[in-house]
Amino acid sequence: MSHAVKNQPKYLVEKGNELRRRYRNNLNIPDGVLWEHFKGDQLGVRVRMQAPVKHPEGDMIVDFLIMKKRLVIELGDRDLNRERKLSSLGLKVLWFPREMGLTDPVSVVSSVREAITTKDGAELRQVLPLVPVSPGVHTRNLSVCTKD
Repeated sequence: MSHAVKNQPKYLVEKGNELRRRYRNNLNIPDGVLWEHFKGDQLGVRVRMQAPVKHPEGDMIVDFLIMKKRLVIELGDRDLNRERKLSSLGLKVLWFPREMGLTDPVSVVSSVREAITTKDGAELRQVLPLVPVSPGVHTRNLSVCTKD
């Protein structure tokens, strides 16, 4: 007998709970700080932490996933291959430097809030343009989305 969840998106791994639990139990500090801002209904949408995502080239665990908005929030260095895989599933990806989870979580939360309220899936790069931070490394310009 199958226990598949009705209307579950195809990109979610059905049996990913064990792996997800292992990642959640070993959460790094920046992810934990942001989770305090995301958990519950603080953003007005459900946020899944350490969510398993199915891809034909191999399953992945994303830091945060907002299924309703098809939005992934990742902390760390931007990985173009990973972003390409997630985009091929119809997911939009916001990347933030890992240290921002500790040093400026309010800007991260503000940027995420801006992205989830962007009308009807408007291109996120218009909200968070890429800016170089060092040769070959880019990050999103968070000052565009912060609110005073």
